[in-house]
Amino acid sequence: MKNTSSNRQIRGVVSAILGSVSSAAICTPLFAQTAPAANNTQSTDQLQEVVVTGIRASLQRSMDIKQNAIGVVDAISSEDIGQFPDANIGDAIARIPGITVNRGSLNYSSSAGAPTATGQTEGITVRGFGANFNEVLIEGRPIASGNGQAFNFGDFSAVYVKEVDVHKTPDMALSSGIVGATINVTMLNPFDQMGPHAQIFAQANDYELASSVRPGFGALVSDTFLDGKFGILVDVDYLDSHIENHHQDVVGWKGTHLACSSFAAAPTGSGCASVGTGATGTSTVPSWYPQDMAMYLENIDSRRKDGRVAIQWHPTDTVLVTIDDNYSSDDEHDSRWQRSTWFNAFPGAVQDANGSLTNFNFTGPTDFNAFVATNYIVTNTPGINVKWDMDEHWSATLDADTSESQYNPNNGYTDID
Repeated sequence: MKNTSSNRQIRGVVSAILGSVSSAAICTPLFAQTAPAANNTQSTDQLQEVVVTGIRASLQRSMDIKQNAIGVVDAISSEDIGQFPDANIGDAIARIPGITVNRGSLNYSSSAGAPTATGQTEGITVRGFGANFNEVLIEGRPIASGNGQAFNFGDFSAVYVKEVDVHKTPDMALSSGIVGATINVTMLNPFDQMGPHAQIFAQANDYELASSVRPGFGALVSDTFLDGKFGILVDVDYLDSHIENHHQDVVGWKGTHLACSSFAAAPTGSGCASVGTGATGTSTVPSWYPQDMAMYLENIDSRRKDGRVAIQWHPTDTVLVTIDDNYSSDDEHDSRWQRSTWFNAFPGAVQDANGSLTNFNFTGPTDFNAFVATNYIVTNTPGINVKWDMDEHWSATLDADTSESQYNPNNGYTDID
């Protein structure tokens, strides 16, 4: 009602103003004057097409993909060239229902204890199927992973991503034999938007614990030539990050029946007639305690470089040739200092009603540990695609590509513990 009332008031004010103008016009005396010659020439410019861009067009494309797909598909499209909603592909996929992301570092299990965590997306789970059951494609092509079977989504920046389709049901046109989902990442090409385009971005990441500010920057340039028959797109980006972590890890809980001499006070129902030094017998109720407790101080330095070159050529109106190459490298250096405390004797123990030890005099061993690792992954995926539209109903496509991913190709040390 508020909006309706406001609209009526606005219309009333506008009507009053127009009425006043009309009255003034009626009351104005008329004077003879020479009328200008009538211009009967009509403009030949007519509106041919309205192109909608931005977030609305992005949402519409995503809806069209879901509607036209044969199976169950979710999609995310860029708002414009070089404008994907997130900084990397993994963060964008995390927005899709039914998908959870795994956040960690390249170094999952280099040593005992909790793995190093950076918060970056390293793998995804789709409808309960983990990273080892899903397949990642770039332009419909399988891509190698230097981090085992799980694909590292931090390898590719979202700066030059056009669209991400998550096929939650099998699609034989893309892949066969995958138990989980197929994630197809479509990159930008020069013919996606004709004419010259350029974009430059820069960012500064402030890591509070590490007390450091690290840069990130990149650029994208695209243009078409020869009346739209030839086009080229080049983009590069660089991201530097430094993360410091402080965390504590409890490696499991154990249960046992302690001797009555270990207690400072007899637990309820323990059957201990006396406690402390000289007491005999064993408690009849179990006591629960952590096996060990570890404290970590970690530093993770990561430098990621990405690049893409795409060339498109129309030798004829019905033939399109696309040659592209996607490159990425992620260089990560980890260092960790660890202090572990092992619990195996509990003089002066006190436990609560649930049997958990809440206080005791520590006499167990303590370990000090240092760990360093280098994780360097280089991925390169060149390919060529030729598409021939024979008529309105038939088309033929020839695609050839190769993908190579290397883990520590510079012969660096994997980990030293």
